[in-house]
Amino acid sequence: MNQLQIAERSKVLSALTNEALAELGTRKVEKNHNVEKYLLGVLERVYVFTSDISTILNHQPERLTLSAFVISRVILDDFLHVCYLFSKGFAEDVIDKFDVEPLKYFFAMGKENLDYNIKYFEGKHESFINEEIFIDYSYNFLKNQDNLKYISHVDLNGDIPIIKFQLGISTAAIYKDISSSQHGSENCYAYNIWRRYSAYVHHSTQTFFSERNSSIRTADVEGIRLVLFYACKTLVLSRGYFIPDHPETDPIFMKAAQLTKELGSK
Repeated sequence: MNQLQIAERSKVLSALTNEALAELGTRKVEKNHNVEKYLLGVLERVYVFTSDISTILNHQPERLTLSAFVISRVILDDFLHVCYLFSKGFAEDVIDKFDVEPLKYFFAMGKENLDYNIKYFEGKHESFINEEIFIDYSYNFLKNQDNLKYISHVDLNGDIPIIKFQLGISTAAIYKDISSSQHGSENCYAYNIWRRYSAYVHHSTQTFFSERNSSIRTADVEGIRLVLFYACKTLVLSRGYFIPDHPETDPIFMKAAQLTKELGSK
């Protein structure tokens, strides 16, 4: 497929995902039903990101498609996580593994923000977190019983609570697990492409060379077809969760399955 053909398929996938979201929008999601919330969030991202890719590829020359590669990396990351969730039978505790790393990052970021404020502004700069806010947030987090599953250890001996979190799961670990699963051979290549597009997220001199090599750029644009293939599989897997009984009779599921097949063939 050429650039404009890929853009058209991306537009079709975005519209189909939006159709699925519109139908699912009438569902009442239970407060503690994290799998449903997670999948609805992923589908929203598929809808937005595939729309963005379609716009970029339709209106930009090949040499100005860099942002489409960055978006592609995000789409692939979501697919790998949904694929892992599917391989574990959509178990609720898998979402807990996904949530740990962002929580760990959030608290680390808050502590760094506080340390910076103390070091340079005696903790008084209003644009940064102060000690009172950080301590208050930490204790409120600890009081919430729903958060205990994320915590491995708490040290309350100092002025500021020190929270140690459970181990989460990295994208590399997800890939390793998927590659040894029943459907590993058809899904694990997504990790290879994920790493390929990661080079555009984390800039280096090698990326500088790739961005100026027309052959590499053309191959990376054409590679977005496979990104859409996996994005479509994300829709298929998610739709299968929401419509578990006879999904083959569901029009959206069948359209997504057909588009997946089309994107999977050169």
